[in-house]
Amino acid sequence: IKVNEQTYLELLHSLNQAKMKQQNLELSTNIKVVDPPYFPIAPNASRAKYIVLAAGFAGFIILAFIIIMLEYMDTSAKNPRRVVEQTEMNLGGAFPYLFSKNFANELSQISARLVDMIIQNIKLNIASLQTKAEKPYLVLVFSTQNGVGKTLLTNKVINQMRSMGNKVLFLNYKDGDSNSTIEEEDFNHSFHYTVKSNFIDISDLQQLVDSRYLRKNNTPYDYIFIEIPSIVHHTYPIKLLSQVDLSVLVVRSSNSFTRADKTALKSFREAAPDNFLVVLNEVELYNLDELLTEIPNNRTGWMNRIRAMYHSATKYK
Repeated sequence: IKVNEQTYLELLHSLNQAKMKQQNLELSTNIKVVDPPYFPIAPNASRAKYIVLAAGFAGFIILAFIIIMLEYMDTSAKNPRRVVEQTEMNLGGAFPYLFSKNFANELSQISARLVDMIIQNIKLNIASLQTKAEKPYLVLVFSTQNGVGKTLLTNKVINQMRSMGNKVLFLNYKDGDSNSTIEEEDFNHSFHYTVKSNFIDISDLQQLVDSRYLRKNNTPYDYIFIEIPSIVHHTYPIKLLSQVDLSVLVVRSSNSFTRADKTALKSFREAAPDNFLVVLNEVELYNLDELLTEIPNNRTGWMNRIRAMYHSATKYK
C-alpha cells in the first residue's frame, strides 16, 4: 500500500508540474487563437456522379464526332446514289448483302425483286437503243476489281430470265494456265471459255468459243451474257466490245472507286459503245431505301444495332 501511495503521489506531482508549465507558457506568449478550427461532424457530399455523367457525355460527343468523320472520309460505293456519282453511269440495280439469318424470308423476297429490277433495266436499255439491236442481244458483264460477285449475280439474273421464258447463254471465263475442267457442262446454257494470251485480239464469239460448241448464228438465243475478268488486272477483247449491245459494270458496295479504277474504266468506255449500266452488289439493307420501301429495320445483334445507329447518324450530315 505504501508503494502504491508513493507512486500515486509521484504522478500527481508530475501532473501539477505540467499544469504549472502550461500556465507559464500561456502567460509568457502573446499568441492567441482567434478562429478555432471547425471539425465537421459529417463529410461533404461526393461529386462522383457528376464526374460520371460528364465523362459519359464527353464520350458520346467524341463517338458522334468519330462517326461523322468516318462518314465524310468513307469513299466506298456503299449506296446506289454514290456509285452513280462515282461511275457516271445509269443505275441498273442493286443486290443485297445476305448477312442475317433472322430475315431469310424477307431477304429472299427483296433479292428476287431486285433481280427483277435489274432484268427490267437491262431490257429497257436494250430496247431504247437508237440503232435497233437484233437477237441474240450481247450483254457484257465486267468489273474493275476482283471478287465483286459477278458470276453469282449474273447467274441469278440469267436463271430468272430463263424462268420468264428467255433463252439465255452464259459465257464465263477460266484462266488459261488452269488445268481444271468444268464437269457436266451444258453447252446449250453455259460455256467456260479459256482466257488465252491473244485474248485482247479476239474480234467475235467464234474466236472466243470453239464453233463446234456454239449454235449456228446463235439465233436460238435471246440473250448471250459474256463475263470477262477484271479490267484493272487483266486485258479485255477490244474488237469484241464493238459488238456488245450493253455493258454492265458490277461494283461491290464495300470497295472504293480508286484512280486506277477510273483510269481503266475511261479506257474501257472509249473502246466499247456508250451504253452502260452499273449494278451495286452486296448492299446493306438500310442502303436500299432508294430502290425499295418497307425494308426490315428491326435488326438483332449488337453489330446490326451499331449499323442502324450509324445509318441514323449519317442522315443528319
